[in-house]
Amino acid sequence: TSYWIYKALENEDFMWIAALGSIADWNIPEFFDDFKAKYPGLIDSQKNPPEILFESRFGELIKMLSFLLKGKTDDVRTNVSIISKIKDPYEILEQKTSKGKFLYKNCLRIKKQYDELLEKALKIEPDGKIFLFVYPSTRMSFTSELSNELIYKYPDKLIIVGREKGDEIKMSLRSTKIILPPILEKALVNVKGYGGGHDNAVGSNVAVDDFKTFIDNIKNQIK
Repeated sequence: TSYWIYKALENEDFMWIAALGSIADWNIPEFFDDFKAKYPGLIDSQKNPPEILFESRFGELIKMLSFLLKGKTDDVRTNVSIISKIKDPYEILEQKTSKGKFLYKNCLRIKKQYDELLEKALKIEPDGKIFLFVYPSTRMSFTSELSNELIYKYPDKLIIVGREKGDEIKMSLRSTKIILPPILEKALVNVKGYGGGHDNAVGSNVAVDDFKTFIDNIKNQIK
């Protein structure tokens, strides 16, 4: 979406936002080299989306903006309003302006929750080809961000990150080796739930009571 809005506006001031949105969606835009030249020091030798996301300064910014869109609605509206006034990515990363400092401070508060969950997740031993991590609804929803980072760390595993909320478990699933939609479709047989997505990234909501059946259905397909 950010890519096509940028192409429609043809305003280079928004190039960094378009690059941010494209790479966050695991896509390298054709203006990638121009972006690197315009904003030096954000991306070094990293060439593909996962390397950029988890090994570069620009990846830090992508994660920061994702965090700033979480939380209470009023807080998110305030953050979006301020983000819309940011002139370049250095404002936030280097806290060069009062607006950048405000966003950076807000991000650190949310990042602390994420880092605590990631630390817990990294202590888990994968179960065969599956890496499963479920956390309670007392925390914000980080299933997408966690699953993306975990698939980078465990590229040979099927990553399942779930957040228990009420009588459901809301999940993000990632894999670099398996086409996920047909796996998900069979996993939902005789299960109260739904889901869908792309070849290597899907989401699903499943009733807590059916979660074990859901996981067993997946295990039976990827032995």
